[in-house]
Amino acid sequence: MTSPPPGPAAPPASISSSQNRSPSALPQPRLPKPATAPSTPVPPPASIPAAPPTLGAPSPAKVAPSLPRPPTGASRLPPPTGAPVSKPRPLYVLFEGQWYEIDKEEFVIGRGQKFSDLAIKDANISRRHASVVRRGHDYFIKDLGSTNGIEFEGQRVDNHKVNDGSVYFLCDHELRFTFTPPNPS
Repeated sequence: MTSPPPGPAAPPASISSSQNRSPSALPQPRLPKPATAPSTPVPPPASIPAAPPTLGAPSPAKVAPSLPRPPTGASRLPPPTGAPVSKPRPLYVLFEGQWYEIDKEEFVIGRGQKFSDLAIKDANISRRHASVVRRGHDYFIKDLGSTNGIEFEGQRVDNHKVNDGSVYFLCDHELRFTFTPPNPS
């Protein structure tokens, strides 16, 4: 459809109702573009895909784009700094004249060798009686739901911070803890 060239519009001659003119035959006025409209079309943002033009039928409900997920096992922690991380000092326990080094996150004490790191052969000791747990640079002795519990200075404890020289009793068995490495003799 072409429109006549712009110019002064002539006043329309009186049209009688007998004349059958279509509205498209009438000259259409040209309106100037608004001052705030950009002169070039703005492309859609790159993160939002442009919808394809549709004819006739309404488009189905739009689904929000999903964000990429981090790979499995990826850490959300910041990358390590250049400062060296100090390794926590090991804890040592003396049991029946033998020293054991505790240098892991959880050291289990119990009746059987299958379930524990330090086995105590006594029917009064539970299979998994207690554990020594490392939290940061500190160690804690924790009761694992045993029947006879853990005793420290005559009191039953469930979760207790281990200090250098602390002595705990599991039934009649003495456990003496220290941070000083034993003499190899």
